[in-house]
Amino acid sequence: MRALPPARRLRFELVADALERFAAGRPLRLLDAGCGDGEFAAAIARRYLSWSVVGVDLADDMLERGRAAVAGLSNVELVHTDITAGLGSETYDAIVAIESLEEIPDDTAALRAMVAALRPSGLFVAHVPERDWKPVLPGSDPTWRNEVRHGYVAEELEGRLRDLGLEDVRVEETSRSLVRAGQELRDRISPQRPSLRAAVSSALAVTVPLERAGLTWGPARAFLIRARRPG
Repeated sequence: MRALPPARRLRFELVADALERFAAGRPLRLLDAGCGDGEFAAAIARRYLSWSVVGVDLADDMLERGRAAVAGLSNVELVHTDITAGLGSETYDAIVAIESLEEIPDDTAALRAMVAALRPSGLFVAHVPERDWKPVLPGSDPTWRNEVRHGYVAEELEGRLRDLGLEDVRVEETSRSLVRAGQELRDRISPQRPSLRAAVSSALAVTVPLERAGLTWGPARAFLIRARRPG
């Protein structure tokens, strides 16, 4: 995950850490809901060959790109699926939704489907933007790509998850100014200059461990949400 842009690497690491603590050495059946290009699903499948990983999304172009990247991995599949239409009943040990809820118009239906698809004592993990987040650097994009809502209020989302039947809901503030500034600097480099983009991305990778060590400043721009389905 080191080569990822700073903000994406941070949320991937936070979610992966939550899954690893939950698994405690046992294999998991994992759903990546709103997986996009499947990069997180692929990374976890490579790291834990005993896990079974499914990534679902509606964007066929991104899924096709992801399928090319996971070719040769037998423990991961990427599937075109409308999350709001249902994901099965008690199918997964853990479900993650990484920066996808803000892109789903009926996020309540999506959350309801995810809760139903969790096995008893299963883990739900989400990473979402904070509702009032703003970029750090002047001129940076003030919106999330494909957003239908700008973000969430932690207390409101926590209450919704409890109402849907989850328990032990925990909210952690993430993505403060250092990693966001690194992300925004990286985003300003043209994709047509791959060598410069790679060099800057490598230099900016240090923002993630510094952020995780608390060496940052400013308000949180995102939340890590963890919750469990009752056993």
